[in-house]
Amino acid sequence: MECADLMDFDRMGMSGHSFGAMTTQIMAGQMRGFGRRQYSLHEPRFKAGILYSPVPNRHKKTQPAEDFYGQIKIPLMIMTGTDDGSPLENFGYEERLEVFEHSGGPDQFLLVLKDGDHMVYNGSRGKLEENPKRSLHEEIIKLISLAFWETYLKKDDTAKNWLNHATPQWLGAEG
Repeated sequence: MECADLMDFDRMGMSGHSFGAMTTQIMAGQMRGFGRRQYSLHEPRFKAGILYSPVPNRHKKTQPAEDFYGQIKIPLMIMTGTDDGSPLENFGYEERLEVFEHSGGPDQFLLVLKDGDHMVYNGSRGKLEENPKRSLHEEIIKLISLAFWETYLKKDDTAKNWLNHATPQWLGAEG
């Protein structure tokens, strides 16, 4: 059996970290351009997405955030952390929350990891110092990501129930 025989193109999801999260945001329906020149690159074949360190729109001062995020059309799991500042631009994790706050899609989830930093989502530290919570955060990210995919790509009601009801108690003070 070939890999292509195992693929189900009716149940695809997309995820990305940082710039990859921006790519996922655009696929999910976030608008590009400004004013009358706005356009969508929404890809309807993807049924759900995970954004690790989403990228806020840097032009929100000239146009409302809803104009960019309001057309998001799919369920999203949005993950960031209280130490998830931009390594390239001068903003903190709070600005990453606008994707969640202004999204128009169904079933939007937000996870904010206590002391979570920008690099915990990609398996390396880059130029950041070691994070003592790295192993714990990676385990949380893995389990919640898997539950999200099980919920939206496999239509698993048990995973959906855990995601919606048990996750806050399981996370405790970490998220």
